[in-house]
Amino acid sequence: MTATLQPAPASPAPTALPPVIYVLTAGTFLMGTTEFVVAGLLTSVSADFTVSVAQAGLAITVFAIGMIVGAPSMALATLRLPRRVTLTAALVVFAAGHAIGALTESFGVLLGTRFVTAVATGAFWAVASVAAVDAAGPRIRTRALGIVLGGGMLANVLGVPLGAFIGQLIGWRGTFWGLAMLGVLFF
Repeated sequence: MTATLQPAPASPAPTALPPVIYVLTAGTFLMGTTEFVVAGLLTSVSADFTVSVAQAGLAITVFAIGMIVGAPSMALATLRLPRRVTLTAALVVFAAGHAIGALTESFGVLLGTRFVTAVATGAFWAVASVAAVDAAGPRIRTRALGIVLGGGMLANVLGVPLGAFIGQLIGWRGTFWGLAMLGVLFF
């Protein structure tokens, strides 16, 4: 008895990603940009607030602490809210935090806005990941999640250098205003 080899069934055509995946990717790009852009603006922040560059670096440290606190705590705190509400609220806080940061003359207030913005960023990242997987469905969820999280990686390659460049041209406050305006665009 001879076995005949039959070709494997053709895999179904890939399904298109829902448009919300690209909106979540853009939001993740924005959040990733704000996380690290201050590193390229430290001398400007330092000069503006008459603090040392090391002290200006606290804007990075405070943001990191906010992310550590924000991602898990906000994911749990908003578990029963509709994801769209959580994502929109995170963008509102993000935009307001950057606007207040751009307006303040107090280094302490700037650090406070960095912390609050980081908590919102942590919430956005956590909820956007789940929302992407749910929106895409089982066949393309890993691709959708990869694209959304890729927004954060792209932020390091494109957003951070661009934000730092803009900050060098028009001042760090200009970068913060730009981030605030982009945050408003997405909600």
